[in-house]
Amino acid sequence: MQPGSSPYARPPAPAKKTPVWIIVLVVVGVGAVLLIGTLGALAVFGTRRYLAAAKTAEAKSTIGAIARAARASYERESLEEGQEGAHALCKSAVSVPAAPPMGVRYQPALSGGDFDTGDAQTGWKCLRVAMTQPMYYQYNYHQGAGYLAPAAGAGPDGFEAAAVGDLDGDGDTSLFATSGNVTGTTVTLRTTLYTERENE
Repeated sequence: MQPGSSPYARPPAPAKKTPVWIIVLVVVGVGAVLLIGTLGALAVFGTRRYLAAAKTAEAKSTIGAIARAARASYERESLEEGQEGAHALCKSAVSVPAAPPMGVRYQPALSGGDFDTGDAQTGWKCLRVAMTQPMYYQYNYHQGAGYLAPAAGAGPDGFEAAAVGDLDGDGDTSLFATSGNVTGTTVTLRTTLYTERENE
């Protein structure tokens, strides 16, 4: 045995404890990162829903306007003819545009095409409907047949106003439609809106 040495092993040095404030700081930091990530995800989701709702509002508003224009044209022709029974719904219009825009807006032609087609008894000129602003949907007006919505409620004496869209450009389309029927000497508009895959 060496002088000054002990026959007993030296006890290990006590482990250093991490200060409590560092633990609290780490927990708060991780919690803040998780909270910010969650809020960011909610913000992105909320923004997407808001933008989709704004776009679908265009479709709902426009087909409502087309339906009211169809009723007004029926009544207008009745007044112009001056005799009961001479009025009629406008005949079908061409789809504008020819295919639904795929994730982009379509700028309709201001003259010579799109909403500037038809005549006094047919199409958009008969309805007196025109859009000049870029639009997300394809708009349709069918009278008597060719309806896009199943069970549209419009028979041979009715019409359908419809919007077909592809907001995300994936090839799947949404459909909004309303209709009207001639009842006696008036046009009755459908009170409910047909909707299929609203956010496509």
